[in-house]
Amino acid sequence: MELPVVGPTLQDVARRAGVSISTVSRALNDGKVKAATKRLVADVANELGYEAPRASGFDLARQRRSEDGRGRIGVVVSRLGVYFDGAPLAKALDIIQSAGFRAMMANIEDKDHDPERIIRAVAADCEGMLIVSPRVGDDMLRDVGAMTTTVVANRKVEGLSSVFLNEASGAVLALRHLASLGHRVVAYTTVGERYWSSAVKGLSLRSAAERLGMTAVHLGDDFDTSYRSGLMAADALLTEPGVTAMIAHDEIQAVGVVNCLTDRGLRVPQDMSVVSMSDSSLCMVCRPAVSAVDARQIKVMSDAATMVLGNIEQSRSGGVPARVRHVAISETFSIRGSTGPAPQCVGSR
Repeated sequence: MELPVVGPTLQDVARRAGVSISTVSRALNDGKVKAATKRLVADVANELGYEAPRASGFDLARQRRSEDGRGRIGVVVSRLGVYFDGAPLAKALDIIQSAGFRAMMANIEDKDHDPERIIRAVAADCEGMLIVSPRVGDDMLRDVGAMTTTVVANRKVEGLSSVFLNEASGAVLALRHLASLGHRVVAYTTVGERYWSSAVKGLSLRSAAERLGMTAVHLGDDFDTSYRSGLMAADALLTEPGVTAMIAHDEIQAVGVVNCLTDRGLRVPQDMSVVSMSDSSLCMVCRPAVSAVDARQIKVMSDAATMVLGNIEQSRSGGVPARVRHVAISETFSIRGSTGPAPQCVGSR
C-alpha cells in the first residue's frame, strides 16, 4: 500500500522557488545565502506550509564558520598549471588585496571528478567569489551565486554578473587580416562545445568567414589547451586540401602547429599562415612570432575583480544583491611573422 505524503517536501520548496535543494536547505537553516534568496525561500516555504527541521549542532557550527568569511574573496581557476602568463591573475589578486580583502585561491584540474565540491568549500568561507572555470556547469555557478556574491570571468552565465570577451570582434579581426593577404580557405580548432568561450569562438569564426566570403574548415573539437594538441591539429591540417591558413584556439596550440609544420618541411608563413585566438609572451618567443588576437586577459580579470568588490560593497551597504551585469571586452589583433600572403599554388603537401 502506498503511503500518502504527509506534507510539502524540501524538493517542493526548491521547485517553486526556482533554486536548488541545497540552497533551500541553507536558507532555512540560516546558512550562507543572499538575503533576497533567503526571503524568497522563506516566503515559498510559508506559502506551502513547509516546516524546516531543527538545525543540528553541525549546521550551527558551519554557520559560525561562514560568518567568519567576511573580508575574504575566493578565486577559483581551472588548470592553473597551463597559465603561461600569470599577469592577469596577479592583477586580479592585487586589486582584491589592495582593497583590504584576503584572497583564497583554489585550482581545479581535469582529474578532479567533483569540482563543485571544491567551489562549495571555498564559497562557504568567503564573502565573494571570482570564478574562472569553463568546466563548471551554469546551474552550479548560480547555486554558488545564491550562497555569496559571485562574478564569473571569461564566460557569460545568465543570472550572474560576468566579464567576458567579445569573441566575435577577435574572429573578425583575424579573418579580415587573412582575407587581406589573399587567403580564402582557413582551418580552425575548438576545444569542445561544452566550453562557453570555445563554442562562441567557433560560431564567431564561421559567421565572420561567411560574411567575408571565405571558407572555414573545422578541424574538430577534440583538442585541448596543450602543445600536444597543437601537434595533433597540425596533422589534421595537413589532410585538408586547399587550406592556406590556420587559426588555433590558443597560443600553446599555435606554437605546436608552427613547430610541427616546420618539422615537416613547410615554411611559416610562406606555405601556411598561423594565427592564435589568444596572445601571450609565448607568441613572441616563437619563431616566427605568432600573429594573435589579444584576448586582453589583464582587462578581463581587472574588471572582474573590481566588479566583485563593488557588488560586495553594495550588498553590505544596502542589504540587497547588486543587479546582474554582463560586460563584454572587445579584442585587438597583433600582426607578427606567422602570417603572410597566401601561396599562389596550393598543391599536395
